[in-house]
Amino acid sequence: MQDRYFSDEELVAYLDGEADFAPSDAIEAARIEDPALQARLDALALDHAALKAAFADLAPDQVIVPLATTLPGRRWSWPWAGLCAASVAAALVLGIAIGSSRNAPLQGWAEYVAAYQALYSTSTLSHIQSGPEAQQAELDRVGAAIGKSLTLSDLGLFPDVQYTRAQVLSFEGRPLIQLAFLTSTGDPVALCIIRSDKRGQGGAPELARMEGLSAARWAQSGYDYILIGGQDSELISRMSATFKGMQI
Repeated sequence: MQDRYFSDEELVAYLDGEADFAPSDAIEAARIEDPALQARLDALALDHAALKAAFADLAPDQVIVPLATTLPGRRWSWPWAGLCAASVAAALVLGIAIGSSRNAPLQGWAEYVAAYQALYSTSTLSHIQSGPEAQQAELDRVGAAIGKSLTLSDLGLFPDVQYTRAQVLSFEGRPLIQLAFLTSTGDPVALCIIRSDKRGQGGAPELARMEGLSAARWAQSGYDYILIGGQDSELISRMSATFKGMQI
């Protein structure tokens, strides 16, 4: 069975032992013969561990779970309401507001992305070792989710940044994709893309600080973008300008 048949949400449910929400038998059989699928499971499991550590360091009033946005019909017990969000997908669907000393729910997709990116560390991505063929297959899968054609060569233009993986996430029922990179200094960086109603080419990427991280946001040809990670604003500026110029 091909890796492309399993969504990130199904794999998260499988890792959590939620048999009602994942084709567990099919995933178990496929992971034996599919190294790419096993690599995705390993990556999601590591995200799971990172979230456990992050939530352990937060005070109770620093994590807000708006019950109105919890998935209907599914029972959640603390701490699994937050910890089962092994990927940004689950965090976005559940509407978990993650961040230090936050007193209000997050407002919009970019803020959710930034809050989760703040949990990433070098070890979140450094273990991922997929070959070019598997990486391109993954890009084809996630690109199809939002109607974009993505090529591995376009993501490898920066000598000081290594592309590592792609994921299909979700925000308010809309697919959102995350392309993850690791810089030569070990900083995780993510390019996230979601469809929007905005048309035209938009202006230059707007630099910002989000969750203490360097970030750039822009809109182009019916999509919204955010590039975020690390403290190197010059790198984020350079990468975002290149991606926008390429109309990635």
